Amino acid sequence: MANLYFGTGSPIGVIDINETGALPGSRLQMGLVNQQGFAHHLISHRDICFNAANGFFFFRRNNVAGDPNNFTDLVTISQNGDMRVQGRLTATAKSFSIPHPLDPAHLRLVHGSIEGPEHAVLYRGQGRLERGTTTVTLPDYFESLTAEHGRTVQLTPLCHDDQPISALAASQVRNGSFTVRGVDSANPSQAFYWEVKAVRSDVEPLQVEVSRSPVESAAEPALV
Repeated sequence: MANLYFGTGSPIGVIDINETGALPGSRLQMGLVNQQGFAHHLISHRDICFNAANGFFFFRRNNVAGDPNNFTDLVTISQNGDMRVQGRLTATAKSFSIPHPLDPAHLRLVHGSIEGPEHAVLYRGQGRLERGTTTVTLPDYFESLTAEHGRTVQLTPLCHDDQPISALAASQVRNGSFTVRGVDSANPSQAFYWEVKAVRSDVEPLQVEVSRSPVESAAEPALV
């Protein structure tokens, strides 16, 4: 049995659904406060909110029961479609779809995301040897953001007209930088592209193979 109340007091109008049957105390409130619509579950302390003043949509968690000002925004969607998620975002496939740069009136351009078994970051740029060697400095936050193991450097020598080309080698990344040297003396001013990949250290390692939940297995049987 559920009780339904309608209120139109100032400044709040509320629909209050109070379950008194098998799950006593399971209660859902919906209403409008200061131009912000909300649905609040009193047991899980989860809110779904819409701010009419600026067009933001929130899914939030109350950190302290009974304190509406102590909360964490778990999902935020702005009026222009930007979305922020506090936690992990998982999808079967991720892609972008934009108006085609050559024919935006008739076509869309779709690209898929590159996936991998780790939470990785990538930095790239261009450099040039000076008398056969040079040092590339990464952003100052690189050491704090990434794990020391698993860092890789890739180099691509550039060719200019008929200038000689030198093969290149890179050191390991330490203290936010790495050294590039020419393997030979053919071009002591060899230009190159560089690319650094690393694994984030601020999050738990990605669990690559996980067991299917009973609910998932029942709803979506595995392919034979």
